Amino acid sequence: MRRRKGLLLLWVQMASAVLLLLAGSALALTASAARGEARAEETAEMTLLAEEAVETMKYDARLGGEAAVPEGAERNGRRYAVEVRREAVLVEGVPCEAAAVTVTAADGAALTFRTLLGPAAEETEETEGEP
Repeated sequence: MRRRKGLLLLWVQMASAVLLLLAGSALALTASAARGEARAEETAEMTLLAEEAVETMKYDARLGGEAAVPEGAERNGRRYAVEVRREAVLVEGVPCEAAAVTVTAADGAALTFRTLLGPAAEETEETEGEP
């Protein structure tokens, strides 16, 4: 029986290649998971900032106050810009006040919340000859 020399070396090289492929895949998955976690954390922070601004505006609309909504914030070392837009809209023929809050991160990611604040404040006009 002839003995084949060098076959063990071939098996070791193949096993090393497979292990390197598996290690590379695991490293790529770990890096992808870390990026996903960072994006999720940033989205959660933007959501909390937008929710805080919307709730402040809803509270003010119900109580007639004008509390300032912050234009920017820093959370966990990240800077966020908060933009608030109010507009009058008609909902099934009823004039209402709507608001949109856009939170933008330093990297350009943005999140927008929209809500109705309630019926629009109507200005009463007195006309001559009418009681």
